[in-house]
Formats: sequence, structure tokens, C-alpha cells
Amino acid sequence: MKEVITMSGERALLHSQSTSISFVAFQAEVKQHLKILQAEESALVDAWHMFAEECEVWPDQCKRIMVSLSTSGKAINSFCTFLENSSFLLSSVSLSLCSLLISLRLMDEQVKQLNSLIGQFRFLCRSSSGKSSRLRQEILSGFEVLMQEYGKISERVLILFDRARFKEQKNKYVRTGTCPSFIQTTW
Repeated sequence: MKEVITMSGERALLHSQSTSISFVAFQAEVKQHLKILQAEESALVDAWHMFAEECEVWPDQCKRIMVSLSTSGKAINSFCTFLENSSFLLSSVSLSLCSLLISLRLMDEQVKQLNSLIGQFRFLCRSSSGKSSRLRQEILSGFEVLMQEYGKISERVLILFDRARFKEQKNKYVRTGTCPSFIQTTW
């Protein structure tokens, strides 16, 4: 297990590598990762609003935003690692898994890009140059993409849970031979 601290200061335990686990354990682990991402999201929404409202942004604020982005990036990578190493996931849920992993990887790329842009902006934020205005717009666009992907994560997790739960029930019925006849015809 690995202990992580979210931006809100909460401690959370995550399994570093997953072995064969039950659906309930898998679901609990995914929910924990999702909770950490949601805690990170609120700090990023605040940063997004700072740029959207064209507030004056100071170098120390840029540094805090970069720390938030780095923390989010670590949480995203931890979630990806768990999903990629989970032996619970079967081929029947691979499409849902791929969709979730694609969103997470897009978020990771966006976090890296935003961190770079904000690092550049940090040195220009006190000037009113055209370059700082362009950077601000790029940062704002980057945050919009990142927030859209954050919004998709919960939905994709629910779809993954539904498909995994369905597959687990199907396997249980097949193993025990108690599958209702109307269900057998649809499989």
C-alpha cells in the first residue's frame, strides 16, 4: 500500500500494485482514486477561475498552481498504474477501461502542458505584454480541456463498474449453473 496526501490535506491509502482482487475491492480502490482526483479538481477549478476572470496573477500564485498541477499529475498517474496493473479487469470491460485510460492520459498530458505554460507565465505575469496575454489565453484553453476530461472521469468510472459488475454476475451464474434461462439467451 502507498499513502498519498491530497491537496485538501487528507491522507489516502492506495495499493501500489494490484493482484487478483474481487469486484468489491476493485471498486473500493477505484473510488479511492476518484476521491483523490476530485479533491485535486477543486484546487484546479480555483486556478482556472483566476485566469478566466482575468485577475492579476502573481508569481507565488503561479507556483502554487504548478504544485497543484504536479500533485494532480501524480494522482492521475497512480490511477493509471492501478488500472493498468489490475488483473481484475477482463477483456469484456476493456473498451470501458480504454476509454477511462484515454481520458486519464489526456489529463496527464494537459497537466504537463499547463505546468509548462504557467512556468513561462510566472516570469511574465507582472508585465502587460502581448506574450503574457497569449500565454494567459493558452492557459485558459488548457484548463478548459482539463476540466472537460475531469468531468468525463466519473461517468467513465460508472460505466466501467456497470460492465465489470455485469461480467462478475455472468461468471457467477455460469460457475454455479444457476443462470436464469432468459439471461443465457442474451449472452
